Amino acid sequence: MRHQNCGCPEQAGAHSHVHPGRRDVLAGLGLATAGTALAGAGFESIGQARAAAANLKTGRIDVHTHIIPPSFAQVMKDGGMWQKDVDVWSPTYAIEQYDKQGTATAMVSIPNPHVFPTGEAGRKLARDCNEYAAKLISDYPGRFGSFAYLPLPDVEGALKEIEYAFDTLRADGVFMWTNYDPIWLGDPKWNEVWAELNKRKAVIYTHPRSASCCGNLPISVGEGTIDWQTDTTRAIANTIFSGTARKYPDMRFIWSHGGGTLPFLVGRFIGVGDQPKNKANGTPDGFLAAARKMYFDTAQPLLPAQQYPLKDVATVPQILFGTDFPYGPDRYTWPALQEGKIFTAAELQMIARGNSEKLFPRLKA
Repeated sequence: MRHQNCGCPEQAGAHSHVHPGRRDVLAGLGLATAGTALAGAGFESIGQARAAAANLKTGRIDVHTHIIPPSFAQVMKDGGMWQKDVDVWSPTYAIEQYDKQGTATAMVSIPNPHVFPTGEAGRKLARDCNEYAAKLISDYPGRFGSFAYLPLPDVEGALKEIEYAFDTLRADGVFMWTNYDPIWLGDPKWNEVWAELNKRKAVIYTHPRSASCCGNLPISVGEGTIDWQTDTTRAIANTIFSGTARKYPDMRFIWSHGGGTLPFLVGRFIGVGDQPKNKANGTPDGFLAAARKMYFDTAQPLLPAQQYPLKDVATVPQILFGTDFPYGPDRYTWPALQEGKIFTAAELQMIARGNSEKLFPRLKA
């Protein structure tokens, strides 16, 4: 099947844009030239290739899009997450869709396989996925960015992968699940990880997953519909009220799906944040002030009733464009943002690109 093969034409050598550390690691993997990569993505002429390059300076930056590395495919099958939406995934297929939809650069992460390898197998999976993403960045210049997968709850393994991902692969950030049951993001048990990420001023992209507290649910409505959104909210609350966000202020969190249910529960959190114990620990300036230092993507807030509270709680400079591709293609997300009339044209441009350029300066035109 196509997803089992990167689909990237291979040849010896490396692109001039590759960072020194990444070049050394990827030299033996075989890297496509820029022209070959563009041809592989469906461009038939130099003119089309130039048009695509111009789009890289103005097209949207999607911070919520998933890839299926070959080593990850079997894990997805084992976890019962193999779906037709991802069965056809390949780099060339993804780029074809991005081009149709106006997405210039996709900041990629892996989807939720439900079942995670642990120990050395978990470390190997993380390394394989991260090197695969780095190769995509090299093979398809400007089209991909990477959130490196960390093998948590293995703290030692996570610290080693942080070092490798940033110093060698030059990843744009790291990727973390909202929970590693029974640990939710923000837990002081992982202070070594938070301290390292804070030192590096890391961007931390997050995505929800099921927790044991949501077992034995009615099968008519899966946990992805309801409980994942609440899990994102719980992770945000734990990261703020635990004091972790305040203690390590240089970490930049991106919360997927518009912050889950946070925009609708914010009144309760404001009240909790005003309690003396919380003001002394995580919310000295109130809950909203803490939340507005974080970022939120647009994957799923498709209705005006969802977009308005997101805009009110997060504020426009903290909202980033995201689609959940290939599960939620851009053909739904961008039209919904335009048709909702909650955001002005200037605000939509900030969401589409400007806010992400500030977070990832290498993508700036």
